[in-house]
Amino acid sequence: MKILVTAGSTIVPIDHVHRITTPFRGRTGTQIANYLAYRGHDVLLLTSQLGFQPDTYISGTIQVRCFQTYDEFIALMESQVREGGFDMIIHNAVVNNYKVTGRVFKTNDFGSFTADGKVVTIRALKDQSQISRDHDRLFIELKPAIQVIDHIRDEWGFTGILARFKLHHPLTDVARVALAKKSRDVVDADVIVLTAYDDLKGPAHVMGKCGPMIEVNRKYLADAIMKCVEANPSVPEPKKKPGNSKPSE
Repeated sequence: MKILVTAGSTIVPIDHVHRITTPFRGRTGTQIANYLAYRGHDVLLLTSQLGFQPDTYISGTIQVRCFQTYDEFIALMESQVREGGFDMIIHNAVVNNYKVTGRVFKTNDFGSFTADGKVVTIRALKDQSQISRDHDRLFIELKPAIQVIDHIRDEWGFTGILARFKLHHPLTDVARVALAKKSRDVVDADVIVLTAYDDLKGPAHVMGKCGPMIEVNRKYLADAIMKCVEANPSVPEPKKKPGNSKPSE
C-alpha cells in the first residue's frame, strides 16, 4: 500500500525568536514508518525531525518531507492528502490547538484585561520581531487552529484507511473505551490509538472498527494497527501499482 505517516510536532511562532511547541519529537511515527517500509509498503513520512534517515534493511520505500511550523505542516498535509493518492494515512503528529494572532499585549496602557482577579491595561506592541525583556508582564492573544484530523476526510476528500492517534489524561478502562469509540467515530477513522499524557513511553491502546481494545507495547504498535485494519472487512481495497496484477501488501 501507499501510506502517509505523520510524526513529531508543530511550532507556532510568537515572534522571530520565541515559539510555542510540544516535547514530541516523532519517535513513534518514525518507528511506524520504518516498520511499514520493512513490510514492503511505500511510505511518505512527514516529520519535524530534521535530518531523519530511514533504516537500511527495508523492502519498500520511505520518502521524507520535513516541516517545522504549524502552517508548513497544514500546507504539506493538504497537498499530499488531496494529490498523493494514498491508500492509508496514519496521523501521529501532535499539532498545536492554538495559533498566535500576531498581537502581544503589555500592561499600563489603554484597554482592560482581567488576570488573577485584577483588572490591568494592555495594548498591542508595535515591534514584535523580538519581544524585549523590558516588560513586567505580557499577554499573548491566541485563537483556535484548525484540527487537521477533522479536515482529512471532510475537507480534503480522503476516502482510504485512516488511523488516528489521541492523547488523553489518566482514565479508567471503561472511560478509555468510551473515548476511543467517540474519537474514532467522530472523524470516521478505521483505527484509533490512545496514549496517556502521564506515560508517554508506556503501552498504547489500539481499537479498530471490529474487535475489542487491546493494550500494545510501543515496539509492536505498527503491527497492531495493521492487524486492526486487516480485521475490518469494510476497509477499501488498496490501489494497484502500475503494471502489477496484485495489490501491494
